[in-house]
Amino acid sequence: MLSKTQVRRRSPDISAPEQTLMRILSSLSDSTRFKLFKLLAKYDDMCVTDLAHACDISPPAASQQLKIMEQSGLVSRTRQGQIACYHINTANAQVKQITKIITNL
Repeated sequence: MLSKTQVRRRSPDISAPEQTLMRILSSLSDSTRFKLFKLLAKYDDMCVTDLAHACDISPPAASQQLKIMEQSGLVSRTRQGQIACYHINTANAQVKQITKIITNL
């Protein structure tokens, strides 16, 4: 059996890009967030209310899921008065690649 020190030495370090990818994939592991992401990938820019209706959830529930996605870097939010609209964060190369994969499903 290995000691704790031996285990630590054998554990791979996780780089910053890998940590970002782990957060992104974790966000997409929820079925509602995955549906929201697919909708945004298909239609580019949608407001919370439209996303909520499309997923058959309440606007507050959609807003909560989108907040998680925004924190992980998957989506970006813009405000138009009191209306919040979301779009895919194409500035992130990893998100761009994941979007291509998901849109081809």
